Amino acid sequence: MLRHSGLQENEVQVHNVVIDKEGNYIRTYEIMVVLHGYGGSSIMYYKCMKALSEKYHIYFLDILGMGASSRPLWTNKTPEQALEYMVEWIEVWRQTMGDLRGFILAGHSFGGYLSGHYTLKNKKYVKKLFLLSPFGVPKRDFTDEEFADRYEEYLTKAGPRAPPKFAFKVSRKVWTNQWSPFGMLRKSPRCFQNYILNRYVRRRIGGDLSPEELLDYKEYMRMTLLRKGSTEYALFALFDHYCYSKLPLDDVGKLPTLDIPVSFMYGDRDWMKRVGEHDCLKDNPFKGLHSHYHTLENSDHNLFLDNAQGFIDLVMADLHNLEQLECPWLELRDQQYRQESIHEENAQGPVLLQQQIC
Repeated sequence: MLRHSGLQENEVQVHNVVIDKEGNYIRTYEIMVVLHGYGGSSIMYYKCMKALSEKYHIYFLDILGMGASSRPLWTNKTPEQALEYMVEWIEVWRQTMGDLRGFILAGHSFGGYLSGHYTLKNKKYVKKLFLLSPFGVPKRDFTDEEFADRYEEYLTKAGPRAPPKFAFKVSRKVWTNQWSPFGMLRKSPRCFQNYILNRYVRRRIGGDLSPEELLDYKEYMRMTLLRKGSTEYALFALFDHYCYSKLPLDDVGKLPTLDIPVSFMYGDRDWMKRVGEHDCLKDNPFKGLHSHYHTLENSDHNLFLDNAQGFIDLVMADLHNLEQLECPWLELRDQQYRQESIHEENAQGPVLLQQQIC
């Protein structure tokens, strides 16, 4: 898939990071750390890697238990246990990579949910939080008994991709039994796997991808999704069968009171935007200057695939004045810590695809 990104082989470094040993990395560019969504991998950003690497020293991480990362046994039962586990691996990775500090943390969908909670716990290391169509922001505001009356409202919000009402009865059973969608795929015959992957790639990711890219992406999904199940089961601990978070990001004392720059980006056709309405930036002290709410045109949930150039342009525009930002909340290592100008002529930071090994 990397050959479709426009990057040459010598411009990409792929690392297996052993997260229980220390490591060091010399940094010379504004640092950006990027997490993917549920069941995905860092390769989903391949259309944006080259452009972003020309501005930032960028790390694309495969979430532990997903993508090409290792698959530890999932044993966490409560929302609190699951969230602590999913946030802690990010922190151990940060320490292992040489005690990274002052970085931009971006996350898509489920990765946005993890990025938000990581920042709430460790804001002293994060210069800015960038949430890309994040999952798990608003709290559920209805009971099971009220859902029947609220379904029409839900249909209006979710749009044409809203599941039928009976699907929520099925989802309750799925949640009770913790039937992972990828677990069912693993147990299916090859012909059914092909059918599901073809359908998903064409309907949800297709966009303007060439037939060759579609084929490569489908094969990559097969290689990663059919591996042993692991942190995909965090979904059942952290979310209910309506897919609302049990520990939402807009809860009291969380994102609405976070006093560092935070930006959101959604697609104009994004179901997450319609269902996940929130007002987390209402009281943010950087609103309008370093904190923004963006809508990307011609895009659904997978912003960086649906409209890659528009996504790149919005990210660059949002971060263009970040160098001017004073960050009193950051805990820097010493007075020697500094970040070189990202505007040096012909400067380009390496693209780092990171898989976690525990």
